[in-house]
Amino acid sequence: VELKEGGSDLFVTKDNLAEYVKLFLKYYLYDRSQAQLTTFLKGFHEIIPQSFLSIFTEDEFERIMCGVSDISVADWKQNVTYRREFKEEGENHPVIVWFWEAVTELSTEDREKLLQFITGSSRVPVGGFAGFESGKSMLISIESITKEMSVFPRAHTCFNRMELPLYDTKEELVERLKFALEFTNGFNLE
Repeated sequence: VELKEGGSDLFVTKDNLAEYVKLFLKYYLYDRSQAQLTTFLKGFHEIIPQSFLSIFTEDEFERIMCGVSDISVADWKQNVTYRREFKEEGENHPVIVWFWEAVTELSTEDREKLLQFITGSSRVPVGGFAGFESGKSMLISIESITKEMSVFPRAHTCFNRMELPLYDTKEELVERLKFALEFTNGFNLE
């Protein structure tokens, strides 16, 4: 592929190296995929007209497409449902109290891992955790299970549900939760 007219007859030297690198990068990053990109954008703009997109900055558009990376524990607590043994006491159940204390103590990266563990995504929808209830999605739910069923938390990402064993201590919960976040990824989730 000639990067410029007559380029196949030229040698790259110190004098033309900068021009060569510029032309090579232009070809490699843009020209060689221009037809595919043009076709993609044509189809994309059939669904979302370009005039609709022009009102957003690139950061705003990224948030719309990818969600928000900042995880507010307070917002999360307000937009979760509890099931089985946790249902009656809700966030006052001792295991749930320990859980939210543990979540608050997690690093941002570990909160993202926990959210990914439960929902399959490390990002919060644009509308916050309440956004999980829009469309075909549902709010995150935390369901109690016995330790005989599993000693580790389990997740059902299709339903945004985490099954949390009825631990005897906060320390046990933290240890098992961190283990689950560290060693569970990809298709290991149930």
